[in-house]
Amino acid sequence: MLPAHELPCLVIDEAALQHNIETMAAYATASGAVLAPHIKTHLAEAITRRQLEAGAWGVTVATPGQARWAAEYGARRIVVANEVLEPAGLDFLAGLDARGIWSACLVDSVDGVRAMDAALTRPLRVLVELGSEGGRCGARTSADGTAIAAAVADSFHLRLVGVECYEGVLPGADEADRLQRVDELLGRVGDLAVELDRADAFAEQPILSAGGSAYFDRVAEIFGAVELTDGRRPLVVLRPGAYVTHDHIAYQTLSPFGTRVTGFQALRPAAELWARVLSRPEPELAILGVGKRECPYDLDLPLVLRAVAPSGEVRDATHTEVFAMNDHHTYCRLPVDSEMAVGDAVALGMSHPCTFFDKWDEIPILDSSGRTVEIAYPQVACTHPDAERSIDPR
Repeated sequence: MLPAHELPCLVIDEAALQHNIETMAAYATASGAVLAPHIKTHLAEAITRRQLEAGAWGVTVATPGQARWAAEYGARRIVVANEVLEPAGLDFLAGLDARGIWSACLVDSVDGVRAMDAALTRPLRVLVELGSEGGRCGARTSADGTAIAAAVADSFHLRLVGVECYEGVLPGADEADRLQRVDELLGRVGDLAVELDRADAFAEQPILSAGGSAYFDRVAEIFGAVELTDGRRPLVVLRPGAYVTHDHIAYQTLSPFGTRVTGFQALRPAAELWARVLSRPEPELAILGVGKRECPYDLDLPLVLRAVAPSGEVRDATHTEVFAMNDHHTYCRLPVDSEMAVGDAVALGMSHPCTFFDKWDEIPILDSSGRTVEIAYPQVACTHPDAERSIDPR
């Protein structure tokens, strides 16, 4: 559907968006887990509200600034999937309890525990983060995790509520190798949680959590099998984010729906980027009026999905391929006899939702007729006006 908006324009298909939200919510319920979608993917109230209305337990964010937006969006539980060391951010998170909002952040070192505790004046929940060699943050050994938990117990203000990891960036020779590494990391997280539970280290029902849209099925299965003392079970919190719009390239391959996960319909790409053909300066070259400032390119160049003439006639876009991009121009290689002409509108499919949402501060959500039913307003700067900021001009 050709959007009735000035091009270039990023649009979201409401039916696909809602399908993805409901599919992930249904999967979480069926697996016995709860869902805290990582809303840094879109950081838009309209989409967050749909996720909460579909039954999300809470939301995940990356920073205290994003947590401020999440609280305004109506989230009653907020996981900051990061260690927080900024005093103002820590104070904000610790103050959410007084507003009836449950919150927690991560800690992955004894030094981090001490720095957080020194900055706080009231209690704050934390989860120990485990990681793997070559991965991102997280204590590298279970012994380190135990030492972190002991430091939390000795602190004045921190309260241990769980163990977590981020499994989405582990290296591997191939997908089978990555799956093995993911399973090993998740297994270590579960084992540490059992050890800490036996030591009575948790201040409330323990949480086991991991985040990502590629391996949430492994998270649900492995964490769901963890048994604590007296037959109790941890609360398993899934934190995927990219599923909300899915995409046409990367997550088409990465998503476990349709491969490891059966019994659910596959996710649908919900976002398209529309642009005009500005020039066809050579027989096998077309230039689109969109580029790196509007379209993600960190994982893959976009796909040409279809083209529409100003008359409404659908052009044959088969064998049209994007091969390069500038700031505001995209280079397409196409057959000499292609009908694509200057003024045609072209729909592009993209890769990596997190990096197309952050390029647009206004995104129409369209129904099947192309009518705008709602507008999503991503907070592309991730900066909340209430955040404490000071710049020393010296």
